Amino acid sequence: MKGNQNVIGATMGTLAEFPDRQLLGEDVIWSGTPEQGMLSSHRIISTATHARDGVFGKATHKKLKFRIIADCHAINNQINDEWMIRDIGAIAKQLGMTSEQYARQLIEAEGGVENSAFPFTPAIDIEGPYRGVGNDNEYGQRYEDVLRRIMSAEFSVIPKEYDRACIGEYTGGQTALSHSEVDQFWMSLRSSFPNAEFKVHHRIGR
Repeated sequence: MKGNQNVIGATMGTLAEFPDRQLLGEDVIWSGTPEQGMLSSHRIISTATHARDGVFGKATHKKLKFRIIADCHAINNQINDEWMIRDIGAIAKQLGMTSEQYARQLIEAEGGVENSAFPFTPAIDIEGPYRGVGNDNEYGQRYEDVLRRIMSAEFSVIPKEYDRACIGEYTGGQTALSHSEVDQFWMSLRSSFPNAEFKVHHRIGR
């Protein structure tokens, strides 16, 4: 979206369907300076009741809990760019749908494949004002190394680098406890894209 009016409109649509939605800040990290521009990454837990009809279908009155990550660029006391991802799969699951069923429902509501919004690709990305790549903090570098090794199918890194009592929160509202469940998530994700090339474009450690 470009411009704040579309963002405001989308927020109003969400609040109409989930009028009691709350955003609970779980953690935030950042890099940069106020003078040169700052990039903050917010991890959020949202709670809401599906109280009214909307893009998720007829109101079910089910209580939901899902995660959001929002990356914001700020300079001169103003946020001028935001990248946000919401765990739609977790919402769909709690409403009794699979991710595929929700996607098909949304395509149908938009008038079919010919009229629905095309999936996001780099070709339609709008280049924003932020050009940074994060920082060189040791914790960010260490986590990048772990992810690179996982994406290279070096799953032995998980018991080496993850605490035995670790809890992972992953897409689709999945909670993974300890090494075997964390391994299962990453193995499943990596095997879904066997020919994909993994790149880290941005990294913050604090």
